[in-house]
Amino acid sequence: MTAELVAERGQGKAAGESWWRFTWQDTQTTQTHTGRLEGLRDGKSGVFSPVHAHTFVAPDGATFAVWNPNVLAPRPNNVKAPDVTQPESRDFAGFSHRLTIYRRTGEIVKRLDLRDFLNDDDWNWLFCYQSQVYWQANFPDLTRDNAPRVGYALYQISPDYTVLETLVGATDEAARKAKERGATPPTPRLVRVDLITGKFLPADALLPPNKTPVRPFVGMLGRRGSGENGQANYAPSLDPVRVEGAFRIVEDGSGTP
Repeated sequence: MTAELVAERGQGKAAGESWWRFTWQDTQTTQTHTGRLEGLRDGKSGVFSPVHAHTFVAPDGATFAVWNPNVLAPRPNNVKAPDVTQPESRDFAGFSHRLTIYRRTGEIVKRLDLRDFLNDDDWNWLFCYQSQVYWQANFPDLTRDNAPRVGYALYQISPDYTVLETLVGATDEAARKAKERGATPPTPRLVRVDLITGKFLPADALLPPNKTPVRPFVGMLGRRGSGENGQANYAPSLDPVRVEGAFRIVEDGSGTP
């Protein structure tokens, strides 16, 4: 399954619209399906319109999941994020599409928004900055600075790519901002999701090895920026849980997005 940015030309409100089109292909029969991915920014700016999504295809290829936890979804007229301590903020369009499960033909099986992952008290410490929302804690020994990809520090995935888990909790910055508001974030809690159905699973359930989430990559750690072991130059394998990716240095100094 691949995705490409489509930039449409038109008049008025439709002018300059960009969206992501997926192409699903059966490697044995070459049967293909295409469709639109929802809730993703265009990626034209790494600061104001980034795309940090991760995609997981089910073993039978019937469904795939797009995990986009941090970057705000596009919203009408670029409306700013509201005061997250207010109840109405939970319906903010930018908080939608944190996890979206699709059939291979493009229909949405399940869409989970931020409010589906958070408890009522979590909104007291939630932190938004520019185009991102911070609501996940790092897994042990990983940070946004040393993981090959920033997102790798914030989730684990089963070897068959059907169970995802994340730690719902405040980052250091979110904790500081919450303290200024008089709120104290609780200890991060583990949340698991079935990527076939979109149902939440018991966090303490004993799962078979192929369905037990592990670190989402193997191999060496990275570092911020470009250059040797730089995140900007990291290219994951198609099976990152088992096969190590590569840090590819390019002569012009640009990296792999």
